[in-house]
Amino acid sequence: MTQYVYICGDSFCASDPEYPKITPWHELIPDAKTLGRNCASNLLISQQVQQAIDQNPKFIIVSFTSSLRSEIIWDGEVTPFSWLSLDHTTPFDQKTLDTLRQMFDKIDLNTEIARSKLIIESTLQRLVDSNIPFLFGQGGFEHPSYGGVGTYFTKYDQYRSELCLWDYADTRTHRPYYHITDQTVHNKIAKYFKEKINSKILVDFLVK
Repeated sequence: MTQYVYICGDSFCASDPEYPKITPWHELIPDAKTLGRNCASNLLISQQVQQAIDQNPKFIIVSFTSSLRSEIIWDGEVTPFSWLSLDHTTPFDQKTLDTLRQMFDKIDLNTEIARSKLIIESTLQRLVDSNIPFLFGQGGFEHPSYGGVGTYFTKYDQYRSELCLWDYADTRTHRPYYHITDQTVHNKIAKYFKEKINSKILVDFLVK
């Protein structure tokens, strides 16, 4: 059965069952399925969005991420990681970590920002073309907490969420994955998206 709402993004959209005292915002939205994944890159988020579009849900929520994310094949699976967290939190062995650290020294940040910008723009246009109602947030893409500056994606401002999940991070530790440890904040985020979803569905019903 097709889910009512699909949620796409990085760890801010992921669950972490080892922290049962907190119910993350996406689990508070009825009939929602999250595809969010810890350390997901903007490319993987774009693929999540395509998966969601293919299911033709009533609504899609997307939160993008930092440009300093990538992925490799590990144990036969595509495994995402952050270039800024090449430590014990990844599943990679020491040799692989050393290789990735050497590669990171050669990465050009401006090129990675341009790559993510193009991916995000393409993803947003696919969402528009799908005619499925959606909201998006820049998330970690050029987020001020990492020195991000500039204005992006103004063409799609009518679809922009008033809330950016990365604004509410109160921990940068690896766990819990969703980085927000205040239940009242999760409740606030869920309330906002539920109101937006219900409003859109009501408009569609009245139009019909």
